[in-house]
Amino acid sequence: MPTTTARISGNGRSPAPELIDQLAPGRASRRRNWPRLGAAAALAVICGALFVLLYDSAGSRHPFLAVAKAVSPGQVVAPSDLTTVRVTSDSALSPIPADEAGLVVGRHAAVALVPGTLLTPADLTSGPIVAAGDASVGLDLKPSQLPAGLEPGDSVLVIETPGQSQVSTQASTGTTTLLTQATVLSITPPPSDSPTGDTAVTLIVSTGEVVSVVEASSGGQISLAGLGPKATAP
Repeated sequence: MPTTTARISGNGRSPAPELIDQLAPGRASRRRNWPRLGAAAALAVICGALFVLLYDSAGSRHPFLAVAKAVSPGQVVAPSDLTTVRVTSDSALSPIPADEAGLVVGRHAAVALVPGTLLTPADLTSGPIVAAGDASVGLDLKPSQLPAGLEPGDSVLVIETPGQSQVSTQASTGTTTLLTQATVLSITPPPSDSPTGDTAVTLIVSTGEVVSVVEASSGGQISLAGLGPKATAP
């Protein structure tokens, strides 16, 4: 009959499994910690990649010029019309960097500038904007001949008034409407040392109206009245 032999400890008993784990704890501990170590390493890699992505994204945002106030075509851009925003640069859009604001102020808007949009070189022009079929006419007007607060882009009514000789010989003033609407291209207040105090106003009129406006202006027989915005259909 076969017999089974077992190694016994010095006290005559076989070593228990718990005693074996206590005598060699490193092996079991390492076996249990490998999954945790792997998960921690994967998490560290993901966090590092996310940090690099966010850092690169933030680093590519630069300050550019944006439109703060609506500017009509032909109107001169003022500092208050601009603001600065930080956005990611786009080579296809070519926005104007914020440090070039000094080169933008004083130029004319080539198109209608909408608040909240980035400013690009195509939005500006160095000269006035006059469409085909129109012409610009310069006027020197006294304070009584134009409304207060007139600005480039405003629409005005052009009124022809009688000359001094006409007023003295006619009972009627003879005041007539010369143009029902013209657009102010630019307006320049008189300098402090101006002998006349006249304000230089440039209007955009159709080519067919140029002669009548120039004739009325040459005799000082012209005045402007500001028009409100056009009514829109409901």
